[in-house]
Amino acid sequence: MNRVTVMVETIKRAGHSKSLKLVQKHNLRQMHVYQSRTVRFDEDKSYENVELVPLNKPSLPDVVFSIIENLGIDYSKFKKNRGYASEFLFSVTAGYECNFVDFYNDCLNWLRTYHPECLIAHAIIHFDEATPHMHVIVVPIVNGELQADKIKRYKGETRKRNKSLYEYLTPKYDLTSDEQLKGAIK
Repeated sequence: MNRVTVMVETIKRAGHSKSLKLVQKHNLRQMHVYQSRTVRFDEDKSYENVELVPLNKPSLPDVVFSIIENLGIDYSKFKKNRGYASEFLFSVTAGYECNFVDFYNDCLNWLRTYHPECLIAHAIIHFDEATPHMHVIVVPIVNGELQADKIKRYKGETRKRNKSLYEYLTPKYDLTSDEQLKGAIK
């Protein structure tokens, strides 16, 4: 079974495991000794990682806050723990083969149509882990306001988002399901 999934996490400003600086360090492999029980990557293959939307400033926080300021949003009174960005993680079934640069570019095109107000701050494909996957950082704008929770949402929205992505990609790629099959159905 070949399937694609997209998950969304809210990125905070600082002081959190999902902060802008830590996400940048993970995505650009800027951490020393990054091996852990949950994330294993081959440092010898990190040069193969591809930035589809490179950082155009020194840091991810600089890019995110520049986008927010350019939209005319005053974030000076926001709480520190507010979601300033959202991270979309696109992944495929282990063992799936295709031209991943084209595949994930198509995922970016889908994201631009699915969330047209959300500007992409950074996108990178990781080829140095077991299965190639893409991290995309967006500024979560809904109706002209910074609304990370409205972008993330929960179970129902996740299912709807994955189905939409599957329908967008299926004509071009050999995908067989938009949901994780369980039990007898599997």
